[in-house]
Amino acid sequence: MSTAPTIDQLARAREMREQGATLPEIAAAFGRRRFTIALWLKKRPARPVRAKAPPERGPYQKFSGSKIYSLPMTTPATWQLRLADIRLKSGK
Repeated sequence: MSTAPTIDQLARAREMREQGATLPEIAAAFGRRRFTIALWLKKRPARPVRAKAPPERGPYQKFSGSKIYSLPMTTPATWQLRLADIRLKSGK
């Protein structure tokens, strides 16, 4: 059984509590546990509605299509290739 009350159940439970009913009495009326009724009747501040913030961009951006080929090659394998190319050009 779900612990989420309907609006009518919540209103009735609050009304019973205002009239002086105890948590065990209210729990018996709804066929729920006392702890569940205590959660229903607990006064919670309303949650503020937050505007959905745009996702933060990190230092890395997503590239697709032809953009990916214009990126500089920075893997260790490409470093070795560049060093080998430099050595060949310089004659060492």
